[in-house]
Amino acid sequence: MPSLVSGSSQWTLVTDVTNYSSVDMSTVDLTDTSTWTQVDINSDIKTLAVSGSTYNKITMNAMTGSTNNCWIAGSVCDAPRWHTPLYATDATGQNVRLTSDDIIAVAMKLERGNVITDTWSANIVAGICVDPTSTTLATVNGGGATFNNTATGVPDYGVWTVNSSGATGTSSATGTFVISILAAGLIQSTSIIIKSDGTLDNKTSRNNNASAMSSGADLFFIVGLGTRGAGDSVSEDEDISFRLQYKVIKLASI
Repeated sequence: MPSLVSGSSQWTLVTDVTNYSSVDMSTVDLTDTSTWTQVDINSDIKTLAVSGSTYNKITMNAMTGSTNNCWIAGSVCDAPRWHTPLYATDATGQNVRLTSDDIIAVAMKLERGNVITDTWSANIVAGICVDPTSTTLATVNGGGATFNNTATGVPDYGVWTVNSSGATGTSSATGTFVISILAAGLIQSTSIIIKSDGTLDNKTSRNNNASAMSSGADLFFIVGLGTRGAGDSVSEDEDISFRLQYKVIKLASI
C-alpha cells in the first residue's frame, strides 16, 4: 500500500508497488561529482567529459607499461577509478546502504563508444567492491563487468573478478549484460554479449577468486580504467569512451 514519506520539510505519498516486468537502470555519469569520487593517484587522466547518450569519454596522459596499470593482472593497481556507495532503493524510495552481509544482485550493461581514437589497449572494469581506494586488488575485492579494448577490432566483453577477467570475443559485439550476485561476502558473475543486430551471444561466468569480505563491510560500486596488459603503454591524448548502466536489488534474507 502507499506510504507517507517525510523529506525536505514535507510529506509525500509514495507507492510501494515495484514493476519487476520493466525495471529501469541508472546511467553512470562520472562527471557528477556529487555521486562519484575520482581517485587518480598518478594523474593519468587528462580530461573527463560526457557526450551523446551519457557516454563517458576519458582522454589520457601518457602512461608507461606496468602491471600497476592493470585491473586484471598482478596484485597491485594504482590506475584511475571512480566509486560511489552501493545502495538499494526500498519501497518508499529511500536508499538503503548495502553491506557484505546482504544478498544482492547487480545488473549491469556496459558498452564501448564508437567515436573515439581508442587505438590503445584499454580495459574497463565495473562492479561491486569493498575498498575502492586500495591499491591492493585483493583488498579492493571487486567483481562485475569488463571490456578489453582491441585496437583493430571490437572489444572482448565479459566478467571481472578481483585481478583477472573472463572475456569473450564476438565479431559484431556492441556490449555486454552482466549479472553479479553477492552472498556470504563472495561474488559470482555471468555475462551475455550483445551483438549489433540486437541478438545475444557468448556467455562467460566466473567466481570471485579472493577470500570472502569481512562481515558487515560497507559495499561500493567502482569503475576502473587501466590497460589490457602489463606491457601496454598509453600515448598522450589517446582516449576511451563507454556507457555504463546498472541496477541493484537486495534480496530478503534466506
